Amino acid sequence: MLEFRLTPKALRRLHYGAHWFWPSDLAANSALPGHASPLLLLEPRGKVAASALWDAASAAPIRVYSHTKQEFSESFVLTRWREALAWRSKTIPTNCDAFRLAHSEGDRMPGLVADRYGTHVSFAPSMANWHGHLSALLEEIQQYWSIQSASLQAPSRAEAILGVLPCRVPYLLNGHRFQANPADGQKTGAFLDQRENYLALQRWLGCLSERNFGLDLYCANGGFARHMAESVTHVEAVDRGETVLESLGLMLEEEAVKNIKVIRADVREYLQGKAQARRTYDAIVVDPPAFAKSRKERQPAMSQYADINARALRLTKRGSLYVSCSCSHHISAEDLLAAIREAALSNEKTLQILEQRGQSVDHPILLNAPETEYLKCFFFRVI
Repeated sequence: MLEFRLTPKALRRLHYGAHWFWPSDLAANSALPGHASPLLLLEPRGKVAASALWDAASAAPIRVYSHTKQEFSESFVLTRWREALAWRSKTIPTNCDAFRLAHSEGDRMPGLVADRYGTHVSFAPSMANWHGHLSALLEEIQQYWSIQSASLQAPSRAEAILGVLPCRVPYLLNGHRFQANPADGQKTGAFLDQRENYLALQRWLGCLSERNFGLDLYCANGGFARHMAESVTHVEAVDRGETVLESLGLMLEEEAVKNIKVIRADVREYLQGKAQARRTYDAIVVDPPAFAKSRKERQPAMSQYADINARALRLTKRGSLYVSCSCSHHISAEDLLAAIREAALSNEKTLQILEQRGQSVDHPILLNAPETEYLKCFFFRVI
């Protein structure tokens, strides 16, 4: 392993639990390799501090995987992978065959994201160090579940690494059928991090006195809409993504779900039209894409969250259920609440917080790795 000394400042960050580092955190004379490689990080005086992965192409190019001297060997990788798979086999309910298998630092596998969709596995490594181990990971997963195909996700494409890359693959979530798009879908094929929040939605819907009209904004693969439709008479699922809406429409047709109307539209414009028509809903979910993908985008994103929540809250009435989410890591729960508070005041709405939630258990959060926490989900009652 190549050895590099940390600066005193970087060493203090490491001792406080930091997992991500940059070339500027190394001694000034450090010459990093041009290819992805494991590194041995040393204290300024030469004592071993940690083992890390290096990939210059990654947004976080140095990622700690052990606080001892540890080769990034296949046996080491498989040990971490087996721990993650074993935990999923105990914690994921039997009516789900889609879930995150590896959540990067959350599972102590920095830079590796892997999702299962029924018989398909999508790998999305952000560190090239993982590429040589994917075959071994696939072989191991067959000990737990039957996998027929697998893909490697890249920023601009997906390629098959086992079987044939499917355009659509069916999967089961809380007993409901959905379709993922590994070839050209969102994330690794669909969104899986709201699974437990879908169940919370159903629980709170059961408390409403009226359940006639529901609205799922930025619906993507329709998770909230599908669960909402179990108890709401008429549900509108709105998004502008053609691929996801086509998959959602096919799924609803196959499952003979009649009370969800799939609408392709710009969400802001759609809400404006409904406000002009003075429409109201008994339940509204706002689950937009990440408005802040970096720290510098935080302030503009705050305005966007305030705006979209203001537009949606106009369509609520007393007794409505209102759900608002953010998947932006750089937007905290307090930030999202501030944006919703501003939106509520502008509409003269009074909101009672019912519940604050986050990402599902298969997207674990590591206490000393704040990068692993990103999803915020608030449930409100309009009173």
